[in-house]
Amino acid sequence: MKKGFTLIELLTVMAVISIIYGISYTNISSYKKIENKLDYENTNNLILSFMNNSKLKCKSTKKTGYMYFYEGSNKIEFKLEGINEDKLVLPKGYKIEQLKLATDNNYIMISSLGYSYDAGTLLYFDREGITHTITMTVGQDYAEIKN
Repeated sequence: MKKGFTLIELLTVMAVISIIYGISYTNISSYKKIENKLDYENTNNLILSFMNNSKLKCKSTKKTGYMYFYEGSNKIEFKLEGINEDKLVLPKGYKIEQLKLATDNNYIMISSLGYSYDAGTLLYFDREGITHTITMTVGQDYAEIKN
């Protein structure tokens, strides 16, 4: 009697393994898309909260502050009269693409009254390479998220 597997047995096992792999791969890719969507929605809210908290800090201390956006990184910093006050780190895989202002600055100035002197658009990439946009107006506490 020969020991071993027949060709039909091997093909059946390979087919079952292929089906299991196909189902799990689909589930993993769906999970990653959902995770990325939740992360970018959360990131939008974090950036807006960071901006608003920076404005409140300037208003409450009656000092001028600056929000720095470092292109090519995932870091935003808030400095109050040159002293580091707060830092926001975007999720892993996210990068700030560009801060478009009327000036060529990489920062937004906030007055001692809590108003921003710069209007512009912040663009950042998520893990899937999709660009997300947040626009800001001068003087008011208004920012709009565009997808």
